Amino acid sequence: MNPVFQIPDNRYVYLAFFTVVCLLTWATFGSLSEHLYDAFDDRDHLTDTAKILEDPAYLFSSDRLAAVRPTADLVFVVCYLLWEDNPAAYHIFKVCLLLFATLLLVYALRQAGVDLELSFLSAVLFLMNVAHFRAVHWITSTDYNLALIFSLIVLICFIRYLDRKKIIWIVAAALAMVGMMFAHPSGIAIAPFCTYFAWRKQKSLRMAVSAGWPLIFVGIVCAILAYWISPQHAQARGFVTAPNLSHIFENLLWYLGRLLTAAHWLPRVALSKDANLLEMGIGWLGWIGILVLCYRRIFPVADWAIWAGMMVLPFLNHPSSDIRWWPVGPSRQMYLASAGSSVVLAWGLRAAVDRVPEQRLKSLLLILCLIGILGSSFIFLKQSESITFYLEGRGYTAQQYISVGADQFEKAVHQSAYLVPEDTYFRLSAVFFMLGRSPQDLLEKAQLQGRNVHQLNMLLGICAFFQDDPDAWIAGEARVRKEIEKVKNKDCLLSEAAICYNNLGLYYYDQGDFKRAQALFEAALYLLPGYWTAQINLAEVFHVQGKVSQVLSTVREIFQEAIQEQPQDRDRLEKQRDQNMQDLTRWFETYHTFPTKKSLRSWMKNLD
Repeated sequence: MNPVFQIPDNRYVYLAFFTVVCLLTWATFGSLSEHLYDAFDDRDHLTDTAKILEDPAYLFSSDRLAAVRPTADLVFVVCYLLWEDNPAAYHIFKVCLLLFATLLLVYALRQAGVDLELSFLSAVLFLMNVAHFRAVHWITSTDYNLALIFSLIVLICFIRYLDRKKIIWIVAAALAMVGMMFAHPSGIAIAPFCTYFAWRKQKSLRMAVSAGWPLIFVGIVCAILAYWISPQHAQARGFVTAPNLSHIFENLLWYLGRLLTAAHWLPRVALSKDANLLEMGIGWLGWIGILVLCYRRIFPVADWAIWAGMMVLPFLNHPSSDIRWWPVGPSRQMYLASAGSSVVLAWGLRAAVDRVPEQRLKSLLLILCLIGILGSSFIFLKQSESITFYLEGRGYTAQQYISVGADQFEKAVHQSAYLVPEDTYFRLSAVFFMLGRSPQDLLEKAQLQGRNVHQLNMLLGICAFFQDDPDAWIAGEARVRKEIEKVKNKDCLLSEAAICYNNLGLYYYDQGDFKRAQALFEAALYLLPGYWTAQINLAEVFHVQGKVSQVLSTVREIFQEAIQEQPQDRDRLEKQRDQNMQDLTRWFETYHTFPTKKSLRSWMKNLD
């Protein structure tokens, strides 16, 4: 297939491409500088980095919070020395790594015999690939960025070794292999890929093995060392866990399918964190396509199709809990493989356009298709930031940075209400209530977008307590119970409602509005009679009002009502009631022995 455009291979063309890619990168990913740290892993890396600076031996310590990755660790050390605890700088650095990998991919493709036009198209599609967005957004995933860069360097050096037969190039490839393996061991797939590439070029299995064995040997040794240093980390379990054939087969199809379903868009099916039949079916077609490309000898595109297939292999045996517990998955695991799938997609785009007979129309069609794909990618890459904001909100809330967490949840909803996980509105409301902020406007907008109706109505019922009218409180509480009765599995909604009642009650307690706080804590307990935190908070409200004698009777009445409504759980509820009565009695006996509320609440948690 001939190129659509006759692009001259000179420095001015490369400079123009570099300029365009830089502008595209800035426009698409520049907003990442506004993001904070994502979940707990980012903080773990920073903690480990600070300890490494204090004691360099900690670099290889088995006590580290994050897995030992010397290449990535040293990069983090340099970054920490430059800008310390500045999340914006880390995000900008990651975007720079993505840009560098994009430019290096062009060079690697040219070395592998791909024409200039297809190299440029492939690199731009890789840069704007949606499937691997979390590898770009998440600071912790710097190891994936480095692994791809080193993998491309390995390939470039290996191709030069095949062409020039100079030992220095295989040595350089082996050294880059070490750097790659100690960035992220999943890059070990580059060793068999280089061996395959040698076989395809030289048509001799013996010569291919002779050329590729140093990389395979280095990869195996480094993999063993990586596991020996960090055997306890989740990333190592996929290599040492007994093979689960059904799980491997499922991932084999699902991963390749996800590379296509989320390539430059994010349809509803691509938001799933579990394998689904549609993506597995697309995965089947993907593997068949790889075989067809090889059988018909459509090289070098077939080589990069094999790259995409090989780069997902290291993740196939990972336990589901290690990959799928994030709201959208997998994403990081797609990063290395997407370099190959982008070449195939670029070739497919050009092949479709090539069917047009008239050259001018062909050129126009390719430009329009490229603009359409890049436009779609731009929109969904921007929207995918909502998931990152959501994860940031979870992380900061869990670390008790409630105000920051609330802001991140709100940004997630504003960025893309379509993409945020179902529990976003509960988490957002829970922290809003704790801060005394009403989420009513956001919840009503979510209703119009067709989100979880029962959950939203329940949360809106709790919002009624922001009004000063006690009758509105009664109506709101009735609305909450009505929505809970409508769902089959009530446990989740009961728990969410009780937590939100309790959080809003804490806010009004701190404001000195004990009447409203009491109503909220009692509402939480009517839903979950054994909710110990709400019981303690209710006890504090009664205590500060001098109504100590009413606490035990109120909690006992709440349990009695629950027993009447749930006679099948009578034994469990009575046992829980008796235990809670004892704990509350102990609470009153101990209340005045604590110098601060903080120390009192620490004691409360031990009783919970």
